[in-house]
Amino acid sequence: MISAIVSAVWAAAPGLITGIVLAAFSRRQKRRDDAAEERRQEYQQKEIVKLNLLVASAELTRATAVAVKYGHTNGEMIEGLRRYNEAIEQFREYEREQLIS
Repeated sequence: MISAIVSAVWAAAPGLITGIVLAAFSRRQKRRDDAAEERRQEYQQKEIVKLNLLVASAELTRATAVAVKYGHTNGEMIEGLRRYNEAIEQFREYEREQLIS
C-alpha cells in the first residue's frame, strides 16, 4: 500500500515540478512582455507629441510666410497659432508626465 503511494508520488513529481517551473517562467515572461508593451506605448506617445509639434510649427511657419508675402494675415495664421498652442500644450503635458514618473 505505502509503496503504491510512493510510486504514485514519484510518478506525479516530474509533471508537478514541470508545471511549477512553467508557471513561474510564464509569469516572469508576462511581466517582461508587459514592460516592453509599456515602453512601446510611451515611445509611441512621445513620437506623436513630437510629430504634432513639428507639424504645427510647420503650419505656423507657412502661415507667417504667406502673411509676409502678401502683407497681411489671414485665416491660416489664426489656424496655425491655434494648432501650435494645442501642440505645445500637449508637449508640456507630456514633459510633466515624464517628470512625475
